[in-house]
Amino acid sequence: MTEELKRWQQMVVELHQIFTLEYIAIEIGVSVRQVSNWKAGADRPLGMNAVKLYLFHGKHGTPVQVEGTPVHGEVAK
Repeated sequence: MTEELKRWQQMVVELHQIFTLEYIAIEIGVSVRQVSNWKAGADRPLGMNAVKLYLFHGKHGTPVQVEGTPVHGEVAK
């Protein structure tokens, strides 16, 4: 699994600790199966779905780390 897939997977895993997969799917505008595939790391969101998931995670999730630097959320100290 690539690092990119792992980051998207982690976003869904973190959101799933707060929301059901069904709720996440409704928020993004995709099927529950698609969100499940993202969570399993079998696929990643593309286009506007990626933007929607990123923003939804930014609002409700925790910062996703990329080589020790936050992608969104709190600024590293």
